[in-house]
Amino acid sequence: MIDASSKLRLLYHYFTTESKVWPTLTAGATVQSHAATDWTYGTIAVIVPANQIASRFHIHNISVESCDKNGVFQLALYRGATENLIATIRFSVIGGFWGNSVYVIASEVCAANDQIRAKLAYSDVSVSGQATMTLSVCYCIE
Repeated sequence: MIDASSKLRLLYHYFTTESKVWPTLTAGATVQSHAATDWTYGTIAVIVPANQIASRFHIHNISVESCDKNGVFQLALYRGATENLIATIRFSVIGGFWGNSVYVIASEVCAANDQIRAKLAYSDVSVSGQATMTLSVCYCIE
């Protein structure tokens, strides 16, 4: 349980600390849906490798950089070496991908050096095949 002063400090950092992105100055991380079943998460993919963010942090948003399918998606983010769920978001791609889309997301606080991984589920795998997207995360250190 986080005490009141810690919550206030987190809120302060959320609004006043410089945002950072990962990966930075390179293409986003690739995440794929399940290959054969609608609404089933695909293989877990590393977004932020372990030991890359040296302070406690929380994720502000995700940026979808590319997507090769139309449909509805659900993305789950995990921290640490185990599948410790920190956030889930749902969004759609309709009529082809129109470019970079940023989705606000709130995550629990991640420990220094935590890795961030993701799983993607897709609504139309049985019709259109496996979906592949690239994405990055925007985060703020505490």
